[in-house]
Amino acid sequence: MSCPEYSVFARISKVYGNKGEVVAHFVHGFSFTPTSKQELYCIPPMLHRPRVLHVQAATCAADGLVLLCAELDSRSMAESYVGTYLAINRCDLTDEQAKQSIEPVLNRAVHDKRFGDLGVVSEVLRSSAQDTLLVHGRYSDVMIPLVPEFVDDITADTDVITTHIPQSLLDLQSRL
Repeated sequence: MSCPEYSVFARISKVYGNKGEVVAHFVHGFSFTPTSKQELYCIPPMLHRPRVLHVQAATCAADGLVLLCAELDSRSMAESYVGTYLAINRCDLTDEQAKQSIEPVLNRAVHDKRFGDLGVVSEVLRSSAQDTLLVHGRYSDVMIPLVPEFVDDITADTDVITTHIPQSLLDLQSRL
């Protein structure tokens, strides 16, 4: 029996309203809306609260993904989940959700608005704080944090990842 594969796809950032809804922001390159009854796994799990949330409704809003889950029946319960990461069993993803997942970025070209072509993504370094793209190319290896401040476009529609990195990331590499 093989273990299921889970992917962390969002982080709960705040409470929305008084009915236990929460706002989550996508992480690790995901951008899909969970469907009703999908199970979301909380990371880290807590002893005195549900570890699995069952989606009742989900909508994309201007400030993130608004989730209504069966287990979050009050504002105070929802507040206890702020900062929690949400994972989903990859087998539970619908075909459409899998298409909207842009997690695979290996071997994609990286073009910076200021410095031009940087190379291709050779590795994605994962951490609890943020993912980092390791780009191998004309500046040797450059580590680019996968955050909106540095990465403009990482959609599945194109093979090129667009960035706007600070000079200091290239200066750091030249000192190594």
